[in-house]
Amino acid sequence: MENPSRQHRLPPSFVWELIVVSGNAVSLDAQAASRRSRFKYATGVYALAACWGGLQIAFPHFRALRMVMAISIASLVTLWAVFDARSKNRSIAHGLYVVYFLLWPIVVPLHLLAFSGWRGLLIALMHAVLLAFTVNGSKYATLYSLHFAGLLDDVFYQ
Repeated sequence: MENPSRQHRLPPSFVWELIVVSGNAVSLDAQAASRRSRFKYATGVYALAACWGGLQIAFPHFRALRMVMAISIASLVTLWAVFDARSKNRSIAHGLYVVYFLLWPIVVPLHLLAFSGWRGLLIALMHAVLLAFTVNGSKYATLYSLHFAGLLDDVFYQ
């Protein structure tokens, strides 16, 4: 009699193309696409943060521009959270999208803690520090650029 465990074996090529993540089979291609998408979201958030820092120095009197940048960052972070939940085969209730949008600096660390454990909390801390450096670095870079170009007095003393 044939061994029952051998009847339902997968071909070796199929087994090598799968990675089991928390009980769900995810292909290597899907996992790489997920990493690329996370990288794109992170790059977008850091680019917006750098622009936000520079614009605060270059155009200090335009509050509407600051609001547009804040809304853009909050929107991108909310989209990232939805994507992150879907990539981990979980979902976020549609009513919580507004909470993510309005309170993203508080909710994102909680999201990462819930979906990735303590490692997620450390990732949130790392990104908080890097975002602070990005915003402040772009502020100082813009400040010194305007100073050495001789435009600083014109911007601040209108």
